[in-house]
Amino acid sequence: MSCLLLPAPAFAPNVYAEFGEALQESFYRPELLQPVLISACQKKSADNWAQISCLAKALNDPYTRLLRPEEALTFWLLFFGRSEHTGLLLDPFDDWRILAVQPSSPASLAGIEAGDEVESIGGNPVALLDRKKAASLLGHSKQLRLDLKREDLHYSLRLESRELQLKPFFLTVLSKDTFYLQVIDLLDRRFVFLLKKELKARLRAGQKLIIDLRGVRGGLLENGLKSCDLFVSEGSLAVIGDSGGEKSFLADDFALPEQEIALLVDDETASAAELLAICLRQMPGTRIIGEKTFGKGKIQELHTLSDGATVSITNASFTGPHGEVLDGRGIEPDLVEEDRSFQLLEAMIGKTQ
Repeated sequence: MSCLLLPAPAFAPNVYAEFGEALQESFYRPELLQPVLISACQKKSADNWAQISCLAKALNDPYTRLLRPEEALTFWLLFFGRSEHTGLLLDPFDDWRILAVQPSSPASLAGIEAGDEVESIGGNPVALLDRKKAASLLGHSKQLRLDLKREDLHYSLRLESRELQLKPFFLTVLSKDTFYLQVIDLLDRRFVFLLKKELKARLRAGQKLIIDLRGVRGGLLENGLKSCDLFVSEGSLAVIGDSGGEKSFLADDFALPEQEIALLVDDETASAAELLAICLRQMPGTRIIGEKTFGKGKIQELHTLSDGATVSITNASFTGPHGEVLDGRGIEPDLVEEDRSFQLLEAMIGKTQ
């Protein structure tokens, strides 16, 4: 995304009242919005920003809050499928091998190819780096010095990220009967349309599918629900609760050919990604592998106030298809596993403990 220097909002006198009205309209637990609470925060400070922060904190919901301008900007860019990125994607089963390079990206223009191996990042040998942080650096750093290897050739370069129209997932064949789907962005409004189109064209009954949700910290609830609906042909997908009560969302009649599925998760897998995982778990033979997930079972909507500031308000909560509580609990994997070898993961699909 473009580098913008955005000034802190200069709040208009009515902005706190706007926030209160938005809460009364949308907050999922309206019984907490007592007039005395709203009045108390107003008396604490004459500054609207401080008043909004006070009221959001008093609701004891970490997701109802004022967003910094750069946070709001990032959300909308991701929603429209844009992100600042180098175009590099690491192989999930080989820590430092490049799995794919997006065409016309900075990495592609620099001459990096799929199959190249990263040896150091910013002068630091990869053996000394945390993989999660390194993967983020490779994708999003403004400027990055890389040392790489291609067979017997060692080479170095400097890489700069820029705003790209990224595909929200990456689908590839790992072996004759096994596909690997890395979810990149569940916020992208195109996600389900693109995923359904590609899976219909490529998947056949009886094949194995590894869905990688590691590091996916959330997204649009609709993307989580409709992605699960691609595989589940009947029954409940999730239960959504808001100020009006609870509603069960049911699968439609369409489903892709039956697959054996393994879901890879970690402690950063959250929200819509957790919903997708717990929803798919009901399918026979599906396994969740990795670490206990983050545990976020709440849904937010964004409100833009008259001065241009953006607030996030929790407007609903959700549980799994059979009432499984995710918020504050997360999902315990069927198998705790840190080994990244593809052969091990492939062998786990469809197996019982």
